[in-house]
Amino acid sequence: MNLLKYYNPNVKQLTNHESAFEYFQWILKQYDFTVSHVNYQSKGRHKIYHCIKDEKEISIYVKYDKEWFHSFNHQFPEFIKQHPEYSGFGESINVEYLSFAVNNNIDFVVFVNKEGEIYQIQAKELHEFCKKYKLYRSQNRTFNYKLTNFTGEREEQIEQTYSFPLNILTNWINVWKQNSRKEEFL
Repeated sequence: MNLLKYYNPNVKQLTNHESAFEYFQWILKQYDFTVSHVNYQSKGRHKIYHCIKDEKEISIYVKYDKEWFHSFNHQFPEFIKQHPEYSGFGESINVEYLSFAVNNNIDFVVFVNKEGEIYQIQAKELHEFCKKYKLYRSQNRTFNYKLTNFTGEREEQIEQTYSFPLNILTNWINVWKQNSRKEEFL
């Protein structure tokens, strides 16, 4: 379910991580989450939302990607051959960021794309799945990132990522809509 039309009728796509974070924060409010604080992660490209929902503390690691990982089947042909039920699009997260989420007891990892689709999985469950099936890869290109120390310096990295099939994720809206006051979204 895409809620962009409710968020802002003039927004057809989320163009960058900041627009995705604003959209996700709006979604949280619609589903009665109270955001207690937000931390930036991954050189500002990801955020961790610390929320309260029904008197329970929930931490959510949010990652934005314009598009899902279209070449997942080609990157992991043996996995798909053994597990054809996982064929299709995939998603990726850097090994260090998922490890951070698990080691810091983050409840959910959430993925938002440019269309406003939102999917989630428990951080530990995602980590266990990727390790179990050895869905690890080293990017074949170097990424150049601006450091967040306000010096303007940049750093180059070859990213190590876990990749996984999109169909292990759950649609975020479907999970939380049962507790929403916002009937127009149901």
